[in-house]
Amino acid sequence: MDFVLGLPRTQRGVDSIFVIVDRFSKMTHFIPCRKTHDANNIAQLFFRKVVRLHGVPKSIVSNCNSKFLSYFWKSLWKRLDTTLQYSTTCHPQTDGQTQAVNRTLGNILRNLVPRPKLPGMSIIADHMVEKVANIHADVRKKLEESAAKYKVATDVHRRVKTFEVGDMIMINDNAYVVDLLEDLAISKTFNVQDLFAYHTTPDIPIPLVNSRTSSFKEGETDAEQVQVRRKIN
Repeated sequence: MDFVLGLPRTQRGVDSIFVIVDRFSKMTHFIPCRKTHDANNIAQLFFRKVVRLHGVPKSIVSNCNSKFLSYFWKSLWKRLDTTLQYSTTCHPQTDGQTQAVNRTLGNILRNLVPRPKLPGMSIIADHMVEKVANIHADVRKKLEESAAKYKVATDVHRRVKTFEVGDMIMINDNAYVVDLLEDLAISKTFNVQDLFAYHTTPDIPIPLVNSRTSSFKEGETDAEQVQVRRKIN
């Protein structure tokens, strides 16, 4: 087993390939992983992708990667009676199968993955950036035009008033607090524009209150009970 590191990070966050070759069947496994994976993560990948198909190995040949030298890794395989063998710089041929596979994998990746610095790709990227910038400019222009039209329409009904310190001003009645029933569960403060004076007509009978306002005295109406409590200036 070996690793291919230094690959571009994918959308899933993987940036490496865990390469495993079965010495008996010559079957090769390419397992996506992350460079930051520790020995525990690598062991879980190994069991999920390799042991599930081939069973527990009798021996494992790898390089001297820190993951394969960790106490967890050594303790795990010792308990499973698996022998660990390490290749060295003096004897790289002990790990020759994965080295050969890695070279083949590198050629495959170079043919499948487009190179990001190709001139044609750069031109296409420039055109895309220019197109997006033009769209943003058009949208900004439309928004500014719409805002200008709205301002003109609003300014027609807007009265600009400025006051100086010491000026005398008039304060108009703007809101009223109405004496409503508590069980109505609505705000008791109303804008003056939403209120109208109520005048009874002697010729038209006034309906009695419903069960919700049954606390009224007999003969009293909603209009008689709902009265202005105070003005808010």
